Amino acid sequence: MPVASRIRFVHFTPRDTGLPRKVYRSDRDILRGDLRGGFDTTLGVVDMTMCYTAEEYARIIVCCLGWILDGWPYYIPFTNLSNIKGGVRPLRILWDLWQAGTLRFVRAPPDVRERALHDPESVLPHVMAAAALPPLTRMLSPPKFTLSRFQDLLPRSARLAPLPAPRTKSAASALTVRSQAPAQELVLHPDNLEPILSMPLDPASARPPHERRQRCDINQARHRPTGKKSHSRKVGPLTSRYVLDTPSAPSTSSTGRAMKPLSEHRLPLMVDEFIGDYAGRRREEAEIEDIESFSDVDE
Repeated sequence: MPVASRIRFVHFTPRDTGLPRKVYRSDRDILRGDLRGGFDTTLGVVDMTMCYTAEEYARIIVCCLGWILDGWPYYIPFTNLSNIKGGVRPLRILWDLWQAGTLRFVRAPPDVRERALHDPESVLPHVMAAAALPPLTRMLSPPKFTLSRFQDLLPRSARLAPLPAPRTKSAASALTVRSQAPAQELVLHPDNLEPILSMPLDPASARPPHERRQRCDINQARHRPTGKKSHSRKVGPLTSRYVLDTPSAPSTSSTGRAMKPLSEHRLPLMVDEFIGDYAGRRREEAEIEDIESFSDVDE
């Protein structure tokens, strides 16, 4: 059944022969220039360059011209040579394949040319290379191990040691025997996890428990010096034990003198015969009374 193409004309990029030749300054530019020149000259169309987009490659190179690029590695995506990532290595691989003849243009089969019109992504070189790979096996057969495989891993004394025969015992007796039995190293089968070989471990080979390095004063009281003198004791409460009422009228002994509150007195107070008089007798009044007493005697 004929398939109508959507392309009405083909774009060709003419080359200007009058332009100066490009000067390559790196290995990547040299490899890219050689590959582009080889692709362009192999197509057989004058003044035509290679198409690197999926749409142009499928409709122009594959459908119209009938060529496909065979031998392209499946792990390198087909795109413009300037957009290939990975540095010089992928370009070096493509250049080696092109020089060896592995990477080449071959005639496209009729079914590939028809598929290029409807599914351009399916005819890209790296997609067709991946489709040609053999299918991967979904389930791998498990390896089969024999007794001779583990003979070189065991000492000579334990190479042919038979496995202990299973016995039916109660749970308590089995637990007691298991706790008293020496430690053994078992080799299990990968399929059914059945023991294949057993070797008792040497008690001397076991490493002692590693002692942790830590400070020696953990969970202990901090050292406090005992030879130093203790701090001086602070003055106790400064207020009196008894709080008396303020006198209603000022007494003769306390006239002309301001009274201090009880909180400012540190020495015991002398209480007069009048309740509420907190100040003692003044020195001047005492001297005056003494003088008057002498005058009375003279008379």
